[in-house]
Amino acid sequence: MPRRGLSVCLTGTAFPVLLQSIEPRTLSCYLRGCRRFYEWLRASHPSFPAVASSVFFPSVAKLDRTLGRYLQWCFDSNRPLADVRNVFWGLLKLNPELAHRLDCSFKVLRAVEHIRSSVPYTPFTWNLAVLVAMHLAYAGHARHAVCVLLSFDCYLRISEAVSLSRKAVFFGAGEAQLSLWNTKTGKQRVQYVKVRDRRLVRLLSFVDSITPPGQLFFPGGATHFRRLVSDALCTLGLHGGGIRLSNHSLRHGGATRDWMAGDLFQRIVDRGRWRSPRSAKRYLQEARALLLALQMFPDQDTAGRLMDADCEVGLRSCLERSAVVT
Repeated sequence: MPRRGLSVCLTGTAFPVLLQSIEPRTLSCYLRGCRRFYEWLRASHPSFPAVASSVFFPSVAKLDRTLGRYLQWCFDSNRPLADVRNVFWGLLKLNPELAHRLDCSFKVLRAVEHIRSSVPYTPFTWNLAVLVAMHLAYAGHARHAVCVLLSFDCYLRISEAVSLSRKAVFFGAGEAQLSLWNTKTGKQRVQYVKVRDRRLVRLLSFVDSITPPGQLFFPGGATHFRRLVSDALCTLGLHGGGIRLSNHSLRHGGATRDWMAGDLFQRIVDRGRWRSPRSAKRYLQEARALLLALQMFPDQDTAGRLMDADCEVGLRSCLERSAVVT
């Protein structure tokens, strides 16, 4: 007699094509969330094997209640909000037949999100982006200084910025266009974005000229770039008071600047390559209030504004020196 119940996948799915549409980093987070859920289950059931690709539940209702208890445990243990989200949405991605059937755990998830809503990123202003870029350039990281300004101007995600190479940039008639492959919202297809700032076009052209074929414009990967920006923010005193600046704030800042300058919302959505306009609208609406918080850094803003006039010359000089050293 067949065993009743359901086998819940934890490491894969019967429909692998569904996973190909998920950005690799996101999929990795989902799988990690499912693995932690299994580790929590195994702590209560030592007879479970150390590693398993699936786990059996007698019914969907049993799974729903168990998952709800795990989410409650994550909340009580002060686990990051991302951990709570990753296990729920990860199980749904790996087991699409569970869609709209986990009512209890979904309500627990929403309650946790409501109580512990994440603090949104504060958008960069252009002046502060220039200040951080010049700090990096004078500290010997001229390429990544250009990366900071390019991320602001083109609304680049960090993974998009650090993957740029000579074959991904096209120059012509004083303009430059980036071709972005396998982005968060454009798996298996290329997306394009034009560099608007002419100074950045010239700087990017110089970076292209000093980069050997097959090499990245901004080497070191996402972790290295993230650490450089984080260290610069601390050194420049751009933290505290509820401010949450990071690499992602550059993307937010570029979109916010254009929005407040009167650019059309749909043009911003297209340039930012958002799958859902609602995502862009949410933090553009928050941006005005968040920008007010940056008024607590008047000295840094003034310094960035003064540096802006000569930033191209300064960055070009730093790039030339780094090319000679290399």
